[in-house]
Amino acid sequence: MKVLRYLLYFLLLLIVIFLLAGVVKPKVSYESSATVNQPMEQAWNLYNDMDKIQEWIPEVKNIETLKETKSKIGSLYNITVDNNGKEVVMQEDVIAFKRFEELGLKFRTDDMIKTDITKFQSVGNRTKITTKHEVVGASYLSKCMFAFFGPMFKKIDQSYMNNFKSWAEAIGPVEQKLDDKKVEDVALKDKDASNSSAEVKKVVEEAKPKVKKKPTQVANALAYPSDCPHDQVK
Repeated sequence: MKVLRYLLYFLLLLIVIFLLAGVVKPKVSYESSATVNQPMEQAWNLYNDMDKIQEWIPEVKNIETLKETKSKIGSLYNITVDNNGKEVVMQEDVIAFKRFEELGLKFRTDDMIKTDITKFQSVGNRTKITTKHEVVGASYLSKCMFAFFGPMFKKIDQSYMNNFKSWAEAIGPVEQKLDDKKVEDVALKDKDASNSSAEVKKVVEEAKPKVKKKPTQVANALAYPSDCPHDQVK
């Protein structure tokens, strides 16, 4: 009987701890980061390419644009994700947007509100991406649950960051290489430029006034013998 009573006390204690967690820790905060071997501009463009997001977040099934603003801030999207076989729709709100610097997103579902503030920092020819995450339960019960889910949330978001790093670096080398056709076009342009230069020189030479050199007296005498009788040897 005492054992059952102790078990009951222990169970009540767990319930109290669980309920207090929503008060003690109403939100979960953590970070994820990665240094990508791509320059800032390319890393930023790849990270913000919504058509390619499934390459590094495979759970994304569909993205629906609800509103798009010129400054990007205030743009709204519905994102459908696969949550363990169940489709969940999240509303994404762009709350911050500074090109090559910062991207702020807020996600809303029936159970939670999640805020991601991502910073981009150039490190030589690479880019360091750091995201500060904040998760808040939409209800008191979900707040109590999420208070214990911090490590799991961090693991998931860090795995996405690692996925992005692998995918972005596999896109290609940092240097932009010319393909065969572009190389051929450049060679033809150089050849045309060389030919044009030769033609210009030819035209300039032809335009110069032609000056005939006077033959010397000796050469003139050899070429044209005189018929004058005074020059003949008698």
